[in-house]
Amino acid sequence: MFDAMMDVIYSSIKAMGLADVPIVEAETGSPSLGDAVEPPSIPVDAISYNENLLGHVMPTKGLLLMPNSGFA
Repeated sequence: MFDAMMDVIYSSIKAMGLADVPIVEAETGSPSLGDAVEPPSIPVDAISYNENLLGHVMPTKGLLLMPNSGFA
């Protein structure tokens, strides 16, 4: 889902003629307290989420529409 959202953002920016504008991801939606009917996230879940996200975006393989565009 993350890759798809980033590709949609890139496609939109490119369509406006601004393909050279860097994209900065500021928030990903990591779970926190949850709703009243959902249990809160526990630290081990947050650690796993953050490690997996960083492991996904840090390599330089890039995304479908932005190859070799690792997020640093």
